[in-house]
Amino acid sequence: MRIFIKFPDLTSTLYIRSSHVIVLEPGYFYPNEHHPLFELNYCWAGETTVWIQEKPCRLKAGDWLLIKSGLNHRTMNQSGSPSTLVVIHFDIDDPIIRKTLTSSVSDMVSKETAERTLLPQFLDQLEVVVQNILIQAPKTQSSLSIHTSSSDNLSLQAIVLLILKEIMSIFEQDNKEQQERLQRESSPLDVELAHKIAEWLNNSVYTVVSVQDIADNVGLSRGQCTKVFTKIYGVSPRQYLTSLKLTKAKEMLIDSDMTIEVIAERLGFSSLSHFSRQFKRWTGTSPQQFRPKYRLSL
Repeated sequence: MRIFIKFPDLTSTLYIRSSHVIVLEPGYFYPNEHHPLFELNYCWAGETTVWIQEKPCRLKAGDWLLIKSGLNHRTMNQSGSPSTLVVIHFDIDDPIIRKTLTSSVSDMVSKETAERTLLPQFLDQLEVVVQNILIQAPKTQSSLSIHTSSSDNLSLQAIVLLILKEIMSIFEQDNKEQQERLQRESSPLDVELAHKIAEWLNNSVYTVVSVQDIADNVGLSRGQCTKVFTKIYGVSPRQYLTSLKLTKAKEMLIDSDMTIEVIAERLGFSSLSHFSRQFKRWTGTSPQQFRPKYRLSL
């Protein structure tokens, strides 16, 4: 008997930018900032305080903190000893992952919770990669921005994905409990309206549609439409539609022979340049660069 197991097609993109390990001396202060990326902080040693939207989060060694995209935050070492912080700025276009991260009930993972997962194992792997990179660096530099090999880059990306998987597993459990509570608190009408909005969005991948258009079709104001949908789905209608369009764009770039112009037109973009700019903003690469040079036929 011939056994053939086909893995699902995967087109998600992980975007990692300006990530670093930093030693914070006592009194260190980084002022308020905000950016469109998610930010994952891990306190490797010492203590650090991060304010998110003016809410203080105190990190002790072994604690993790997720800062959602767009939130104002600042960092300070208020202790009398140095602290070490791992900072990972990232984005990922998978709509389910984004929903889990965006709608997470808690932003922090304590050392005690982390130790019950595979996070310590992946941190050990990250430490090995960082040590290998440091071995290549000049010993006189205190601030290092050095070239990494392709294998180092793959290792970093793989480890970050595994770390995110563990963080997500923790948040998914928290989110499940929160979702059950929200469902109990939400009226059947809210749930029905949110599903109806989702249906409109799913059918709008190949068209130009605004949130106002969808709100009009379901009999809500734009603000009500966004509020009801976000309450049930954890992301705004615009973010949900963006994820759908991006996923479809990547599928067509990988699996079809359509020209990029045709793909742009199919997805409702006004021009090729508009699609290319938007795709690069989503993924950090152009449609032409994303498209594989060779195809695998099974």
